[in-house]
Amino acid sequence: NELVLANSDVPTKTLENVINSETNQFIKFQTSDLKKDAGQSTVPFFDAAEAEGDPNFPLGGIGIIHRGQKGFGGFLAFKIFELDLSMYFKL
Repeated sequence: NELVLANSDVPTKTLENVINSETNQFIKFQTSDLKKDAGQSTVPFFDAAEAEGDPNFPLGGIGIIHRGQKGFGGFLAFKIFELDLSMYFKL
């Protein structure tokens, strides 16, 4: 299931980027739109924000998400998952 980035402008031109990817989707890197950006950028961009928990917690896993808006290339970012300890305790 591909997340298609049609006619994508550079993602830094939009103020708000929301998570718009779903589980088991993939995305292809491509050039930005020829009319919007002359095709001079590769999208999506990488998000440099730190992926950390506060307070610290056991790491259950890590994944990659896409954040963006329609018409923009968006950002790929890391998403961390907490370890579900409930399965180790019997109530």
